[in-house]
Amino acid sequence: MLESMLSNIENELKRKNLIDDDDIEILIEEYFRYLSENSYLRAGKIMEKIDCDVNLAYKIITEIESLGYVKPVYSLYCGNCRQEQTKEYEAFTDVPDEALCQTLDCDLELNSKNDLLILFKVMYSND
Repeated sequence: MLESMLSNIENELKRKNLIDDDDIEILIEEYFRYLSENSYLRAGKIMEKIDCDVNLAYKIITEIESLGYVKPVYSLYCGNCRQEQTKEYEAFTDVPDEALCQTLDCDLELNSKNDLLILFKVMYSND
């Protein structure tokens, strides 16, 4: 992420007082700094870095989303071959009810009710 984005994220997280300053620094220096445009901000990685629960991780992501630095996108996940599908959808309504896994030799039928992932794509411009 860009330095200006990191600074704004740091200020917002401090203002909201969701986590302590040490955890903010860990997230900035060990994770957020290395996110490039169009990469994904992941709750699991936040949980791993600062040892927090999923609710807190999503609160942190929500604050970053409010700054316009990430946007939700949708994808399907195959539990059989444990792969995220490469097709990404901008809106929930664009996700098909059913689709076949895109992984070679899998072809499991996926459905949006059970196999949906919400990802948070990093954006350098919120145009």
